[in-house]
Amino acid sequence: VNLKIDRGESVVIIGGSGCGKSVLLRHIIGLVQPDEGDVKIDGQSIADLSERELIKVRRKFGMLFQGAALFDSLTVE
Repeated sequence: VNLKIDRGESVVIIGGSGCGKSVLLRHIIGLVQPDEGDVKIDGQSIADLSERELIKVRRKFGMLFQGAALFDSLTVE
């Protein structure tokens, strides 16, 4: 998979159940290492990033799950 996202651009990845959306995102943010190839962000391989640098990368990504992920014990005022 080749995916290029320009700075400031928002991207939505959609697809059927089991098609690999979550796996793709886990690879992009470094939670899973690819068997082949490389994941690069701003031209730098995420495999070369420190844990602190990975945390900064992960803060730039969001993931919305299909099922509700709300906690009944929490409220918003």
